Amino acid sequence: MEWLNFRHLYAFWMVARAGSFTRAAAQMYVAQSAVSAQVAALEGYFSEQLLVRGPRAVELTPAGRELLGYATSIFAHSRAINAHLRDKQAHERRSFRVGVVGGASRNFVFRLLEQYTRSAGGVHLSVSTGSYAELYELLRRFRLDAIVTLDPPKKKDMGEVSYRKLGASTLCAVAVPGLLAELGLRGAGQAQGKRARTKRKPPARSRAKKKTKKTTKKKKKTKPPAARAEGAGPVDVFKFRHPFEVDVVERYVQPLFDRPLELRLDTDDVPLLRFYANSGKGLTVLPRVGVLEDLESGAVEAVELTDCPEVNIYGISMRDAVPGEGDDGPLGLWASLPPI
Repeated sequence: MEWLNFRHLYAFWMVARAGSFTRAAAQMYVAQSAVSAQVAALEGYFSEQLLVRGPRAVELTPAGRELLGYATSIFAHSRAINAHLRDKQAHERRSFRVGVVGGASRNFVFRLLEQYTRSAGGVHLSVSTGSYAELYELLRRFRLDAIVTLDPPKKKDMGEVSYRKLGASTLCAVAVPGLLAELGLRGAGQAQGKRARTKRKPPARSRAKKKTKKTTKKKKKTKPPAARAEGAGPVDVFKFRHPFEVDVVERYVQPLFDRPLELRLDTDDVPLLRFYANSGKGLTVLPRVGVLEDLESGAVEAVELTDCPEVNIYGISMRDAVPGEGDDGPLGLWASLPPI
């Protein structure tokens, strides 16, 4: 039986992670020609081309992608063995590198990181932000341990990653207190907030005095909010951008209000939308988790959008990239996170 040369496999693994023969050679402290020769020897052993040199980076062939999964598992378990048997006395600080897409609520991300810190203990966190494509490329190059995103992995990537749905948040229409009614909120929609403002009943004597005054004083007629809304101009709307199949504002928000709604801004930046929600300039449509503190403090009120699609949040990591931390690495430690 001919044994696989693990030096050659390690050279391939380093090149695949670095995306470049030059960078891999620098990280291995050897000449680039030596790395090229080792990878070529491995390709000869398998009789398969594993890497293709591209204009900007080295690309994996289907066979190379499959081998990378095995190599990642082998070297990850090698590190775990060293940590358990050889480095018991070492106090090297562990690190966890996570990428977060722009649309993920920072409220939710904070809870994820707190959960991981409590479970892992003594870990140094490194957080990066970017688009899904940018973060996934860093994950593939093993420059990130996991990413938090609003989309599951692409079908073509399912074989090389582990992923888990970490949570979901309902969308709601949010405004400062009282503004929802002024905007012509219909009976079907009910403002919801953590702090309900109730008026105290005055003492019986003062109620009696108030009653006698009412008989002499002419009662001022006021129009209900819905009546005031008739003929008024459109309401500015600031919306969370997500690739839903339907127009959320037209289908789920407009039916709740008498006044017409006009989209002024759409973005996947939840913190920015939170500012708009607190500004009093109009109606903001965003995931509820993005304004949890504001709802609890009474700074804003919310109307739940019944039957509207939820915003799902996923965690993605490479298969077997971090052994010894649950069934699927950091994602396993997030499994017990309470619902949002």
